[in-house]
Amino acid sequence: WLLETFGRDALCSGSGVLDIAGGKGELAFELLNVSDVPVTVIDPRPMRLDRYVKRFRKGLYHRNQALQSGVHRPLGSALAAPAHLRL
Repeated sequence: WLLETFGRDALCSGSGVLDIAGGKGELAFELLNVSDVPVTVIDPRPMRLDRYVKRFRKGLYHRNQALQSGVHRPLGSALAAPAHLRL
């Protein structure tokens, strides 16, 4: 939805996306590792990214038709945790 509404160029401009109350980090993980959009999460809780790493490694993001237009990183790419401020 974010990519379709605002476009990848707009989301990548400046410092990227600020995800307030990012919870487990699913949106931030997908923006950074699937769509290659820089993102910072602000949430006091630790992110739990294991599930999303497994999905990426299994190719679920790449095979999902609804996400096809937003996939900008190839399967097998190095993954990173989004920046995280625990405030």
